[in-house]
Amino acid sequence: MQKMPAYIPVYIAYCERQPLGLEEFKEWITDDDVNVSVDSFGGDDKKYQEWLKVEEKATKSQ
Repeated sequence: MQKMPAYIPVYIAYCERQPLGLEEFKEWITDDDVNVSVDSFGGDDKKYQEWLKVEEKATKSQ
């Protein structure tokens, strides 16, 4: 069983006058300044490599 972090970010966006579409919302919450490394996975290189593969697939499908 994986350990869940004690706190995770939650984003809530609402605008009465011009609601954001799904794509606009995705762009708004995407943080391109995040640097993910093997350290982000507690030094577990296997998990890091798995994550890289998932990210690569997600990026290609956009």
